[in-house]
Amino acid sequence: MLTLFVSYTAKQISSKLPKDWQPFVSYRSGNVIAFMDSMKNNILYRDKYDEFSDLVAAKLEAISVFKDYLPEELLNCDTFICIDRILVKWIVERLLAEYIGAKLDGKTIPDIAKMR
Repeated sequence: MLTLFVSYTAKQISSKLPKDWQPFVSYRSGNVIAFMDSMKNNILYRDKYDEFSDLVAAKLEAISVFKDYLPEELLNCDTFICIDRILVKWIVERLLAEYIGAKLDGKTIPDIAKMR
């Protein structure tokens, strides 16, 4: 299961994954991406995807890993809920500072909200 989630993350994130995660990256990522997309977006399996994602995130200590990444690097990755929390924190900080024109990778706050 680690291989599936790490490989999926590797294709969605715009920077390198931690060295400890590298052994879990599959060289057949096309198959992994198709499988994970299907599982995540299928109404029958969506809850299981979330459950597995939480288990893998805990095992890999994803929260502590991703806290050091820039929000721009995480923008297109939706593998783990902790990434959503990082992006929401970034949005809230901008809104509290009344900087509503803030952008990540050229995307406005409403654009990011629609994406997520």
